[in-house]
Amino acid sequence: MSFVGFVQATDLTASGLCSALVLVLQKLGLDYKAKLIGQGYDGASVMSGKNVGVGKLLRNEAPLALYVHCHAHRLNLALVDCMKVVTQAAEFFVLLEHLYVFVSGSFVHAM
Repeated sequence: MSFVGFVQATDLTASGLCSALVLVLQKLGLDYKAKLIGQGYDGASVMSGKNVGVGKLLRNEAPLALYVHCHAHRLNLALVDCMKVVTQAAEFFVLLEHLYVFVSGSFVHAM
C-alpha cells in the first residue's frame, strides 16, 4: 500500500469522485483494473453505497477491488462514542489539546 497524493475534488458526487480517482490511477500508470484489490473509505453513502457509491462504481471497472469500511474511521467513531460517555476520557483529550496548543505556540530562539 502506498500513498500517492492529494487531489482537489470539484465534483463530490459518487461518479465525480470515482472519475477523479480513476484519472489519478491512470496518470500514475497503474493497472488498477487488474491489480487493485481493495478500497477503503468512510461510511458515507456517496462512498460506500452498494448501488451507486464510489466503491461500487470503481468495482465495476476493477472487479477485484473489494470495499472495506476504513478501520481508522471506525476507530475514530468508537473514540467519539467513548468520549460521550466517559468524562475522564473527554477531559484527558481536552488536556492533550491544551498542551499541544501551548507547545506549538512556543517560540524557538535561533542559535
